[in-house]
Amino acid sequence: MKREFTGVFIPAHIWTSKELIPAEKMILGEIDALSKTRGYCDASRAHFAEWLSCTVQNITYYFEKLERLGFIKVEKTPGYRSKIRLISERFYTEEGVSPTYGGGKRDLPEIKDKEKKKEKD
Repeated sequence: MKREFTGVFIPAHIWTSKELIPAEKMILGEIDALSKTRGYCDASRAHFAEWLSCTVQNITYYFEKLERLGFIKVEKTPGYRSKIRLISERFYTEEGVSPTYGGGKRDLPEIKDKEKKKEKD
């Protein structure tokens, strides 16, 4: 995927949110960057998995969580790539952002690393 790239924008309320794990924050920034031209991103889950060095299953879980929390909308059309749209009101403003940890599955890389660190302490 060829694109002009000058950086990724992640709003402060998302960057500091305990509702999202780092991978989810990075996904939102990447979706924002890839949506600049057409208003949506159609990168595959494989693109995100390769970029984050995780599985497509992880990405599916992250997308489902981000959609459930109102950060993105995934439009599926049979025979075409899904269109992933950021929900601007949720991404660019602090409304609705919870200061509590949003949780996740225990087998995801970020959570495993966190647990390993606790064991060492």
